[in-house]
Amino acid sequence: MTDIAALATATLSADMERLRIISQNLANASTPAYRAEIAVGGGPGSFANLLDGQASFSPVEVHRSQRQGAIQQTGRKLDLAIEGEGWFRLQTPQGVRYTRRGDFAMDASGRLQNAQGHLLLASAAPLSLPNADFEIDAQGAVKLGNGAVDRILLGQLQEGEALEYVGDGLYAAARDLPAIAPGPGTASIRQGAIERGNVDPLQEMVAMMQTVRHFGSSAQALRAYDQMLDAAINQSGSF
Repeated sequence: MTDIAALATATLSADMERLRIISQNLANASTPAYRAEIAVGGGPGSFANLLDGQASFSPVEVHRSQRQGAIQQTGRKLDLAIEGEGWFRLQTPQGVRYTRRGDFAMDASGRLQNAQGHLLLASAAPLSLPNADFEIDAQGAVKLGNGAVDRILLGQLQEGEALEYVGDGLYAAARDLPAIAPGPGTASIRQGAIERGNVDPLQEMVAMMQTVRHFGSSAQALRAYDQMLDAAINQSGSF
């Protein structure tokens, strides 16, 4: 006999996790290059199956959407966007971390950094510029005047590899990703632009309403089952 109370309680917990994910996505809808989380599973199926004792619970699995966000022109020279595959490589105290977020700033030494102060890696070292009069072409070549002084190489995921989200728009890899120059068929870099997050607010709001309704149904089913057990116990006590 399926433990209906336990399954209903687990369903409520899964709905709470879904609501957490949806709320996080909505809160980051305007965060550059944010990749939406997707909740998969987390339910026993229909409550008819649950009441018949035919249901089993599957926990919520969280996946991250890899869909490209829209490219938004900013006209700001320190803003960089990636079209296609690839990740900016950042030097951090924990090692190389990866991001698609390209709203960079320049520190006092002329190095490009993100909001947390992590330095953007070019070929093998942090990108360092003598002044802000520079251009970056689609292949990542950093040009001062008529010559290229460095090239931004992008981390490329290999088939079967995955990145772990570690917060602040940063991802960690089990090993350093191969650093490859952007090129046809892989990616290109757009200067003066950023990649927008790939959150669809309307879709998230619909998912939130569906989850809230499901949560209410689960809570109602749990209350009904509790009342049924209470009535059964009271009736058995009268014999």
